Amino acid sequence: MTAAPQEAVTKDPAKAADLTAKVQAVITKYQGTTTADEACKAYDELITAIKG
Repeated sequence: MTAAPQEAVTKDPAKAADLTAKVQAVITKYQGTTTADEACKAYDELITAIKG
Protein backbone atom coordinates (compact mmCIF):
# COMPACT_ATOMS: atom_id res chain seq x y z
CA MET A 1 0.00 0.00 0.00
CA THR A 2 2.93 2.38 0.29
CA ALA A 3 4.47 1.68 -3.11
CA ALA A 4 1.30 2.35 -5.13
CA PRO A 5 0.74 5.91 -3.87
CA GLN A 6 4.42 6.70 -4.36
CA GLU A 7 4.27 5.44 -7.95
CA ALA A 8 1.10 7.43 -8.64
CA VAL A 9 2.67 10.63 -7.34
CA THR A 10 5.90 9.97 -9.24
CA LYS A 11 3.97 9.54 -12.50
CA ASP A 12 1.94 12.71 -11.96
CA PRO A 13 3.18 14.99 -9.16
CA ALA A 14 0.30 17.40 -9.79
CA LYS A 15 -2.12 14.79 -8.43
CA ALA A 16 -0.32 14.43 -5.09
CA ALA A 17 -2.62 16.81 -3.21
CA ASP A 18 -5.75 15.22 -4.68
CA LEU A 19 -4.54 11.71 -3.87
CA THR A 20 -3.61 12.73 -0.34
CA ALA A 21 -7.07 14.22 0.19
CA LYS A 22 -8.81 11.10 -1.10
CA VAL A 23 -6.75 8.77 1.06
CA GLN A 24 -7.30 10.97 4.12
CA ALA A 25 -11.05 10.97 3.49
CA VAL A 26 -11.13 7.16 3.45
CA ILE A 27 -9.01 6.97 6.60
CA THR A 28 -11.31 9.41 8.38
CA LYS A 29 -14.44 7.60 7.18
CA TYR A 30 -13.31 4.25 8.52
CA GLN A 31 -11.42 5.42 11.59
CA GLY A 32 -12.37 3.31 14.58
CA THR A 33 -13.96 0.52 12.56
CA THR A 34 -13.96 -2.82 14.26
CA THR A 35 -15.24 -5.40 11.79
CA ALA A 36 -13.39 -7.23 9.06
CA ASP A 37 -16.12 -6.21 6.60
CA GLU A 38 -15.51 -2.52 7.31
CA ALA A 39 -11.75 -3.02 7.01
CA CYS A 40 -12.23 -4.68 3.61
CA LYS A 41 -14.42 -1.81 2.43
CA ALA A 42 -11.80 0.71 3.56
CA TYR A 43 -9.06 -1.21 1.77
CA ASP A 44 -11.14 -1.37 -1.43
CA GLU A 45 -11.80 2.37 -1.29
CA LEU A 46 -8.11 3.08 -0.78
CA ILE A 47 -7.21 0.98 -3.81
CA THR A 48 -9.81 2.81 -5.89
CA ALA A 49 -8.52 6.20 -4.72
CA ILE A 50 -4.92 5.29 -5.51
CA LYS A 51 -5.70 3.87 -8.94
CA GLY A 52 -7.81 6.92 -9.71
